Amino acid sequence: MTNTKLEYVQHYRSEALTPIPLHGLVSGACTCTTGDKCTSAGKHPRIKRQDALDATEQHWERWLQSWPDMNIGILTGSDTGVFVLDVDPRHGGDESLRTLETKYGSLPITLTANTGGGGTHYLFQIPAGQTIRNSASDIAPGIDIRGEGGLIVVAPSTTQGTYTWN
Repeated sequence: MTNTKLEYVQHYRSEALTPIPLHGLVSGACTCTTGDKCTSAGKHPRIKRQDALDATEQHWERWLQSWPDMNIGILTGSDTGVFVLDVDPRHGGDESLRTLETKYGSLPITLTANTGGGGTHYLFQIPAGQTIRNSASDIAPGIDIRGEGGLIVVAPSTTQGTYTWN
């Protein structure tokens, strides 16, 4: 698909996704001021959400030059029109998803990505007039929702593993 972080950002923007610069990892430590004590290493924003929503390509060029070790995220919520079903097998997400699909039917075909922790992100468009809230295992163990005010980490980012698109 792409080779450079700027090309990834350009691709995301062309697909009506809203990227945001995230802190990255250097020698296993987060680039934030907390460093190796960070509990969200490589997964939290370097800038305010509104700045990402308003960003131009020139902003991205400047950010990438200033923060070459950054990870990249995609914003979720009503301001971007995207929400994500985040399935984490380390917390029983695969089994929970199978149980839910047996009861309610298979998920619709959608854009999916492999997470750095071995899980899967399923991206969906928010239905008109709906608000999708964030949740952690409220639906079922190992199944989180990233919605209003949220974000996900995306390729070519790396945390405990590498993020890739399916």
